[in-house]
Amino acid sequence: ELIQQSASLAQQLGNPTIEPLHTLAIGLNNPFCKPFFAMLNIPLEQLGTLVEEELNKLPKVKGGKVGIDYA
Repeated sequence: ELIQQSASLAQQLGNPTIEPLHTLAIGLNNPFCKPFFAMLNIPLEQLGTLVEEELNKLPKVKGGKVGIDYA
């Protein structure tokens, strides 16, 4: 489910590949993942802001399909 949502996010943002950053962005709002971030005392609001800033820096394309970056 996270991967499918990550692909959807990448497509919405016009990114040509799914990056780990997309999955992190989805995980920040996922009820299954949130407790793990809380256990690690990760400030979700700050991390969310940082993730959003970094997502905006990713390359964008129009049209086409989204691929997975295995790097």
